[in-house]
Amino acid sequence: MIRIAIMNQRTSTASILAFVTFWAIVVVISDTNAQDTFEPPSWDDRLSDLVYMNWSRNTEVSECVECHLAESIGSMISGKKDVFGEFSRRDEMERWLTQDKHTIARRRVEPFSADESRQQLKKMLKETKEHRSKLLQKLVKANYRVEIGELAFDDFPEQWVGMSNVLSRRMCDKLFGEGAVKQPAGYAKFRDQCLTCHGGYEIGSSDKAFDFAGLGKSAQLGIDCMRCHQSGEQTDWVANHTKPKTWRLKKPSEKQADGMRDLVNTSRQASLCADCHIGNRGKGMFVNHEMYAAGHPPLPSIEMHEFSQQMPQHWQSPKQLHASLEKYAQRDQYFQINYPGLTKQVSPKDIFWNTRKTLVGALQSQIQYLSLFQEAANDGGWADYALYDCAACHHELESKSLRQRRGFDGPPGRPRSHEWFTVIMHTAVLLAEKENADAYDRLETQFNQAFYGQPFGSSGRVSQIANSMTAELEKMVQTAERRPINAKAAQLILKKYASTPAPLLLTYDSARELAWAIKTVSAELNDHKVELNGEVKQAIAQLMSTENTGIELSIPSGRDQYIYRESLEVDLKRRAEFDPARFILSLKQLDRALRKVR
Repeated sequence: MIRIAIMNQRTSTASILAFVTFWAIVVVISDTNAQDTFEPPSWDDRLSDLVYMNWSRNTEVSECVECHLAESIGSMISGKKDVFGEFSRRDEMERWLTQDKHTIARRRVEPFSADESRQQLKKMLKETKEHRSKLLQKLVKANYRVEIGELAFDDFPEQWVGMSNVLSRRMCDKLFGEGAVKQPAGYAKFRDQCLTCHGGYEIGSSDKAFDFAGLGKSAQLGIDCMRCHQSGEQTDWVANHTKPKTWRLKKPSEKQADGMRDLVNTSRQASLCADCHIGNRGKGMFVNHEMYAAGHPPLPSIEMHEFSQQMPQHWQSPKQLHASLEKYAQRDQYFQINYPGLTKQVSPKDIFWNTRKTLVGALQSQIQYLSLFQEAANDGGWADYALYDCAACHHELESKSLRQRRGFDGPPGRPRSHEWFTVIMHTAVLLAEKENADAYDRLETQFNQAFYGQPFGSSGRVSQIANSMTAELEKMVQTAERRPINAKAAQLILKKYASTPAPLLLTYDSARELAWAIKTVSAELNDHKVELNGEVKQAIAQLMSTENTGIELSIPSGRDQYIYRESLEVDLKRRAEFDPARFILSLKQLDRALRKVR
């Protein structure tokens, strides 16, 4: 550990900054304003943390970190006073820096052997130490006396080199040729097909940080702030959003025009996540069947609230923000601007925001999935097996299975579309206007006819109908964004989830998607002090039990958990052993318990 005493020589009082172990901070996501209770790490820890120091080399990210943490080396050097407001809490940036796996996502998949990775990381380590030395020199020039003991990162963290790097290399060898990725042209293929999701690379970008020559030097560790918060080329928002008096009450469309992505909008937030977690062929964000065959782990279903929560979430939910802004005179106006029509009907503190996010996310996920068919029909990617439900082929082989008894939408043996998208749709349509929901049902029937009418479906017809379905879904999303969910509606939604038809729940991903949704709404009912009786609680507990249903609801989030190999082996085993009858039985018990509630 670096031991640093920073003493401001402008005063006669010397103070040593308190030591707080950087990796032991526990951040609790709550509905209270945490800005007064958060205790930041000491500068000992900051200057000793390789992730923090690496991101501080990135000018854009370092500016974000310095401002949002409201205490920074930069401010110490410049003498400027940091400004901290109600909208941003220090614990949010801290969660991103210290816990979010996205920040080291690229490092986890660099396609090099353990020895090659160590050589690359030694270059990075050297650059980072030089960067830190420059910062320390600036502190000294700013009249701070710095005493340095033993260096903290003489070596890089062992967690930065793992089996995921080995898997990535095996995949690249199979996809691009043995050893090709060790050359600039081969690495460029890896960049274009893999780092679009794992590193935040945009196809056609001239960013040298993603070139082969930048490895170990300018290469960034993972997804940076701008990948999610920047929209297009306009960057006026970077300066403008630091001026609360003029920025806070701007309409989301005005902020978007300045270049800041509108992530207040739930469907836009869901769309951003879905680009990688479902796919966007146009942006080079699509795991095709060839990649799966080469070894890419299967993409799981995604329920937007649960995934955000387990990242962990590094932003305030609308309910948390409403509590944080208790003393903000224009709080009501802010919510009316950002959630037009929504908060006029129900107070923000009474809205079930998480349940709403689940349902809007389900509608947006379906839009994203349909877009894959539209893109594939136009770019020559039609009939790629990744467009179809994996479990349609990779499933148990037994006579009189639930799958066989369910029947078939077309001739047996033809690939089915992914099924998990439809599970929450079964309930999400409750937020739509009836005419849009009815129109969508009719189009879905036509889609199935075109999809199952011939092997792999008729590309032209499927794409055409998918386009019409998307138009109806977008109308449904617009309605859902303006429709608040209160306690009464949340209870009806829970009942609707519990009555989900069994034929929709025959795949592991479909069952887990529904379990996540039930977990979200039941937890939110509890948060809003809506009492559920003992029988209902017990039924929900049984449904959430991995031992009882065979479904694992936690995902390998956080930096200390690896997807490959540990988590993947467990996940594949659970998928192979999944018995939908067990889950359906537990769901029926919940349905019966809820039917008794008046």
